[in-house]
Amino acid sequence: MRLLSDTFSLPVSLPIFEGDLSLKFGTCETGQLAQAQTAFPLVRKWIFAGHSLGGISAFNDVWAMAERNETDAIGGLVLLASYVRQDFGCGMTNFSGSEWDWLPFASVSASEDGVMNATNFAAGQYLLPSGSPMFLNETIERWNHVGFGSYDDSKQKVLLNQTDGNASITNEQQQQQTAVIINSISEVKETDSGQSEDDEALGVNGAYSLAH
Repeated sequence: MRLLSDTFSLPVSLPIFEGDLSLKFGTCETGQLAQAQTAFPLVRKWIFAGHSLGGISAFNDVWAMAERNETDAIGGLVLLASYVRQDFGCGMTNFSGSEWDWLPFASVSASEDGVMNATNFAAGQYLLPSGSPMFLNETIERWNHVGFGSYDDSKQKVLLNQTDGNASITNEQQQQQTAVIINSISEVKETDSGQSEDDEALGVNGAYSLAH
């Protein structure tokens, strides 16, 4: 996520969770956005981005905030090797209705991903906001699951019997392209936001990133 701040000057908040799990079973949202808002008080809108289980946390946060009509801080949603599912988190989450057309959205998967459940991913496609002003739904060739981040997946292999595919690009290259995608979502302007040039100079968008 340093690439987002170093390359695109986006404020980035990466919350730390107990047990390294961004969403606990039986809960609907992480409730951690307030920490990002405190750290970056000039940021008005946040891109909720998450990888794998972090993606499930990201869309549940967005869903829960919208249910409370608290959408002012939502600038977009990015799922990385993740998908919308209704059996985990807030329940019957569905972003396909026209009421979600305002939400800039990206779903990015990897052709060599050996970890993500491809059947569940395909089953969740109808839940995406295809009417969004910025809707990106793409499978990138030569990428794998682990390459979205930088972590040791050896425990996954042992505990979950998950073995990732072999990427033919480096983690650094995959992360650079991922940063470009997240930044493109952050650049989507609301049609009637009242945003001024002064607001843009302050950097009103930030990335709230939920890791695996």
